[in-house]
Amino acid sequence: MKKYSLQFGDYFFFTKTPIITSKHWFLRRLKVKKGSYISITFSKIYDFFCHNAINLKKEYKKYYQKEYSSIEEYLQQKHNLFSNEIEYLNNKNSYYKNIKISPDWNALGLFYDNRFVKIFSNFFGGDFSRLKDNNED
Repeated sequence: MKKYSLQFGDYFFFTKTPIITSKHWFLRRLKVKKGSYISITFSKIYDFFCHNAINLKKEYKKYYQKEYSSIEEYLQQKHNLFSNEIEYLNNKNSYYKNIKISPDWNALGLFYDNRFVKIFSNFFGGDFSRLKDNNED
């Protein structure tokens, strides 16, 4: 499976793909009934990860272009990423979010259920099982 997401500490990095471009398409792809409990639950989790996520390229150009000579240097020094991770995230559709400051932090409680972990791994890629251990504080 192709990897679409990375998680480092409190930061969740991901590349928006056509599947996860919008909450509407995300829920449609899951084939859940609109207004159902599961639809509301997945909507909250989608918002938890994707709502107000920061575009890495735009942030670099707006705030860090003078400080760092390239986006690769910015990703390495500011976010402490390795070269293979930088290569993966170096595109216009890469985003990140500090998940500790999200208003619905209790959404991570659902990641104790292996079924939720599997569903989100299929959509975002990467290893969501690590989120089980981060549901502290």
